[in-house]
Amino acid sequence: MVQTPKRVAAKRQEVRSSTGSMLLLGFLCLALLLPLCLLSGVVLTELNLCRGRHITAVEAASLTAASDLTRIVVNDPYFGYIALTDFAPTQVSTRAEDGEPLPVLGINTLWATCRNELIIADLIDNEVLRDMANADIEQARRATKLLTDTLSAALRPGSVGKFHDRDGAVVCPYEHTTRILLANSNQFPVEGTPKVGSLKLSLGWLDDACDSGTQLPQPLDMAKLSKDQKFGENYRAFVNVPASGQNFYFAALGQQPALVNGKRFRLPDGKRVCSIVRAEVDLLLPQQKAMQLIAGKSEVSIRAAACAEPRANADISVPGILRLSFEDGLVPRLSSIQDLLNNHILSSSRTDVLTAQDGDYPTDHGSRLSLTDGTDGSRSMTSIVALGLFDWLRSTHNKARLDSVLSMIASPFSEEKLFHSGETQRLVLNYELDGHGNVLRTDQAQNPFLDEVVSQNQKCASKVDAYVLNGTHWTMYFRDQVRNLGTATGGKHAGEAMPPNPLNWCELPFYGGNETRAGERLKGGTARGVTLNGNSEGCPEGSGGISVQSAEFRNRDGTALPTQPRKTFYSGGLAVEFRFLQCAFAQGDG
Repeated sequence: MVQTPKRVAAKRQEVRSSTGSMLLLGFLCLALLLPLCLLSGVVLTELNLCRGRHITAVEAASLTAASDLTRIVVNDPYFGYIALTDFAPTQVSTRAEDGEPLPVLGINTLWATCRNELIIADLIDNEVLRDMANADIEQARRATKLLTDTLSAALRPGSVGKFHDRDGAVVCPYEHTTRILLANSNQFPVEGTPKVGSLKLSLGWLDDACDSGTQLPQPLDMAKLSKDQKFGENYRAFVNVPASGQNFYFAALGQQPALVNGKRFRLPDGKRVCSIVRAEVDLLLPQQKAMQLIAGKSEVSIRAAACAEPRANADISVPGILRLSFEDGLVPRLSSIQDLLNNHILSSSRTDVLTAQDGDYPTDHGSRLSLTDGTDGSRSMTSIVALGLFDWLRSTHNKARLDSVLSMIASPFSEEKLFHSGETQRLVLNYELDGHGNVLRTDQAQNPFLDEVVSQNQKCASKVDAYVLNGTHWTMYFRDQVRNLGTATGGKHAGEAMPPNPLNWCELPFYGGNETRAGERLKGGTARGVTLNGNSEGCPEGSGGISVQSAEFRNRDGTALPTQPRKTFYSGGLAVEFRFLQCAFAQGDG
């Protein structure tokens, strides 16, 4: 049907009217929604800003918790004081009964030491060393669980007063982290003060490449390592680094507390040494009044999480000294430490290993020597040599180069200088480490370890006819000051090496020392960063010597130290000693 012009005009008017109504409705809606959109945009912008600040606050919280965990010290019944990282023997509360501070052993140092023990035992194929290394590894697993359980408990609410640092100060990671979180959250640009809805701290590990902060054994071709077990010059953390059928894991520790990738965080699995802290927080932000009316909520919840790793302190302990002396000259067929470990005459000769009880023997009143456990009775002389060698190696931690230890064991004693004393020839060797982990054999005419004491709860043995050959008898003496460690089983010196007298023997020409040689061994005032004051009263050689009784440490500028470090921190100490002497009688051929 053909529309007339009048009808077409009416239709067009109707369309224009409808369109105008829609436009008017649209403008009205826009006028109503625009303020809401603008308000929502402002709120979202503010929430995004708050979320960013919230994440920053949570990151600060995780770093705080990680730092607090490194402070916590645990007194282990086998290894002594342990923690996530090492601390030098300069603390107030970690003291032995003798009143001197004790070192704190980092868990990675502990595991690296155990691994070196086992590798060396395999390299020289000694079953006694291997058994003792495996025993240490079992104890390391138990100690690791003790430490990680303690750290996990410290991250939970209500831990106030239960955990302490090396100075005896209370460490409260959860409460400290909460305070840091609130302090950072209070900077948010919102009406009112944000509230922490929930804070959860967890201990775990990372499924990612991490640095352990613990140096690899040297040389690498003896270290039994693959490429994916290394992180630069250190062990890689959280991966198995097996050796000789045993599994070894290391915690992640950095040069400073640092944030790490939270997406790779994993909860404990019973195998790895956990050191990563995850902080998870719900923050409740007060809503602006206008948004409260619109959304019907007075608060907005924002959730965030962050992970951090602790820092590692360097192990600056001074390794002990292994002393071996042939008072009447070299013993036939015992030309090296290897011979002492394998000689058939020594292996068939047996004696009891005794423990000094009720004080230092024989100087403390009432002290005595006795058998204390089944492993001490009737041991072969070769197994006693292995015991002393093992305990000395353990006292060096993981500092010794593997090749240098092997060379030490194999090298002939005859390469060293013999000292003439009347009609006899005397050889005295001190085995110690330099600053690069090399074992140094120093011939020594004078002895700064004249005290014949066996420290409380430590081991000794002697046998008059320990070695008999061609009608000549030799007596062997053995003294081990570092067998039992810590305040629980180590006696009043807690298994620490015996200090020398004079204390500065390593710097004195009378003992073949000087400042340069001492520095090469990381000993003496220059290497230790302190000065030593005192007098020579009681020293065998008075010229320049400072007696252990009078010794006092000060800063290099002469100012007082807050606490006095352990005496052996300056120049090391005697860990293990063997002595061979000819007997005055003959009793048949060996």
